[in-house]
Amino acid sequence: MKSIWHKFRDGDISSTEYHNLWAISKGHKNWSDYMNKRNHIMKRHKKRGTLEERFWSKVVKKEEDECWEWNGAKLSAGYGHFHLSHLDDISVKISAHRLMYILTYGNIGKSLIVRHKCDNPGCVNPKHLVLGMDVQH
Repeated sequence: MKSIWHKFRDGDISSTEYHNLWAISKGHKNWSDYMNKRNHIMKRHKKRGTLEERFWSKVVKKEEDECWEWNGAKLSAGYGHFHLSHLDDISVKISAHRLMYILTYGNIGKSLIVRHKCDNPGCVNPKHLVLGMDVQH
């Protein structure tokens, strides 16, 4: 039995049929219902501000040498986490200290982790964050 994608690719169903079947497979009534919900979510995100604005609104910034405490959602171990998006019923999360490192210093390699020099899992002060290997943690 062919998947919806293969039926569309092979020309067995039209683009409209493909999009409607895809939306139904994700729990929506049809493609239009999916787009209405998606647009509603997008409008809500625009009201919330940019990623950086949303992120900084959850940081309690202190002196440069002090810990900057994450005031948003935290895991049980005390590490902050940040929702990048909530589209299509998928929640993309990232550690708050990892996102701070990326925003401050740039991209991080896949095999590297962001460690806290201060041993405070809720700290997001970029001066307290260093890259390391998982074995060092």
